[in-house]
Amino acid sequence: MVQLEANDQKKIDEIIAEVMNSYKGVNNEIYSEIMKHSSGDISELLDVQEITNGISNTNGIEEILLQTETDDDGGVTAMSGFYYQLLVTIYYMIEMFHGKWTNIVVDHHQDIIAYNDTTVRFIQVKTKNKPHCIVSDTAAYSEWIPKLLSNQVMFEGHDYKLEFELVSNCFFLKAPKVCRDFEQFYENDNFKNGFIEGDLFDRTIEKMSEYKLDEEKVARGIKAFRVKRIDPASIKKILCHDIGECFNNYYRADDVAIDMFISYLFKKCYFPESASIQIVREKDSEELLALIRNRIQSIGEKDIIDNSAVEVVGNFIEGIKEQYMSTGIYDEFSIIVDDLESELLAYFSSSDIETIFTLLSKYLNKSMNSSYFRSSNTERLKKESQRVFEVLLLVKLYFGGEIVIDSDSKKLLLINIKSHPFNLFGIRGDLAYTVGEAVKEFEQVFYGLDFEEQFSIVNNPSFKIILVGEFDNECDPIDVLEVVCKEVPEASHFLLSERFQENSIATVKNSIRIVDGEDRKIDGIHRKRRRFEDIGKMREYIKEELNFEKV
Repeated sequence: MVQLEANDQKKIDEIIAEVMNSYKGVNNEIYSEIMKHSSGDISELLDVQEITNGISNTNGIEEILLQTETDDDGGVTAMSGFYYQLLVTIYYMIEMFHGKWTNIVVDHHQDIIAYNDTTVRFIQVKTKNKPHCIVSDTAAYSEWIPKLLSNQVMFEGHDYKLEFELVSNCFFLKAPKVCRDFEQFYENDNFKNGFIEGDLFDRTIEKMSEYKLDEEKVARGIKAFRVKRIDPASIKKILCHDIGECFNNYYRADDVAIDMFISYLFKKCYFPESASIQIVREKDSEELLALIRNRIQSIGEKDIIDNSAVEVVGNFIEGIKEQYMSTGIYDEFSIIVDDLESELLAYFSSSDIETIFTLLSKYLNKSMNSSYFRSSNTERLKKESQRVFEVLLLVKLYFGGEIVIDSDSKKLLLINIKSHPFNLFGIRGDLAYTVGEAVKEFEQVFYGLDFEEQFSIVNNPSFKIILVGEFDNECDPIDVLEVVCKEVPEASHFLLSERFQENSIATVKNSIRIVDGEDRKIDGIHRKRRRFEDIGKMREYIKEELNFEKV
């Protein structure tokens, strides 16, 4: 670009001002072209009248297109409706992240299906281009609701609670002569009290043969039927609030986070021949949540850098080295500590998802994302990370190998060293205070895992749990936990297949060793640091106190 003198810039500004005065603006492309030249060439390059005529012609085309009435807006209307359906799907995904649902199915049998171990909810999404609509002017009675209730057929003979929901961007009004009872279905929040004495029952009975229903199914379905309006003007604001609360009460997501959800859902619908792809599982979605959390943190908290993995790990390493500085084992000890630092930082740097927050959340909250840890809560972050790193250090000192942290598990902090797999199971004093209570908490988490993850744990005879934190290790002591890994039928089998072979159930049993890593034990080992003549003596004491390899 030519360096402009003051007079040159003034001349260009005058020309642009003339263009802008002649018409309401100047194209950025034209402006860039002007700025490439000096004022000496400007008169030859630019014809102001030609520029303004060009702008006028372009805007004239736009004016014609926008002011001429279209014959058919069906495409835009359909896209608008589908966009609203995607936003509603995100609404139910967030409920899944909060534990209400196990899985969500997208656009298979119904627009949305949400289910857990006991309940299946079928959700149909309908949009109208006005805020209120008389229900008799729609296909609600003749098509939407009978089709919704017909989903009972595939679950016939199974003891799941079935719920049916019609979600819309508009409010359906009762009609003066028909559909007089429709508005009461907005109040059926428990999906148990749908009004079966009204004309919805009578009108649905007329469609029984078409939708493979009978009177019993119609009555049962209407009792479990609810209508819900989610305001299109506020749904994105609601989603931004609720997505943020998946991580922290103070976080708020933005439109980009919603777009990330939508992109994820589109990928779920690319191959209709394989319906299993359309199942949104909480475990599979953890990666999406972690990416969104990282985005929110990067733009929402100024002190995120100070509490990054590098900072937290570095502070621990510096502190532990300082403790051992005047001991006789410092040289050997510092080499092992440096290796641990490298292994931890390599783990964090190798992934866009794993952060100090995801690691601590899996350790203490049994979830990849938890509002319990925030970058602004430095004391909690420091305390719990120190607990984790101190135990990892003792494991490394004892076995002498490389610490490998598993990044596949979304609920448990799993590590492996020299073919010895462990789960660092953090204990929160407000949730469990004895070994027995902690073991019960582990069982609850374990039986909530996918079959594949349960199997990988149970099928490894070396797997052990290290209980970490402050708890009563003398009351209710438990050395071994018996677990059973059993693959059982889930609702998705019925959604994806008409027949399910129950003889395919697999069962595996194992005994998992419980290692007591209570704070006082860990602190006691470090307090004796001056007594160790060499690392070998320290290993012997670690074995005596923690006994990692005891069967």
